[in-house]
Amino acid sequence: MYGDTRVIRRQADRMDQRANDLRAQGRALVAAADATGWVSLSGDRMKARVAERRAGLDATAAAYEEAAAELRQHAKEVEELKHLISLIEDKVRGLISGAVDRLKDVAGDVVDTVVGGVRSVFGGGDHEPSAEDQRLASYAPPPPGDKAWLDVPDDLGVRV
Repeated sequence: MYGDTRVIRRQADRMDQRANDLRAQGRALVAAADATGWVSLSGDRMKARVAERRAGLDATAAAYEEAAAELRQHAKEVEELKHLISLIEDKVRGLISGAVDRLKDVAGDVVDTVVGGVRSVFGGGDHEPSAEDQRLASYAPPPPGDKAWLDVPDDLGVRV
């Protein structure tokens, strides 16, 4: 739902490769200028211009590498959030499942009591479902993996 981190990392790898290519182009440009053997004021100006161009290519390469590092950091943060969402989801679904099971047990006890003729359905007692179980059992959780899971512990007042 929040991006395939493998795709994000592949994009970062492509950006690193582009940075390497730009640096290689800069080195090749300087090597070609040096190989001309052009010794004169014009040759010196050409080599200075080539050096400026290489510096520009190196700066662009550094920007690509910085962006790649930021993409990798983003991918790491996405993975951490997905993991946290999964932990919350598992914990809350377990709480909901437990509440539903306890409500089923209470309902079964009430039916057994009525069938056995020992006590009235309206008699109360220890066959009352807890308000917490009722609240958990009626909670409509977000879709699997949704970032809304990050708010669920606060919504339900539970610790994860």
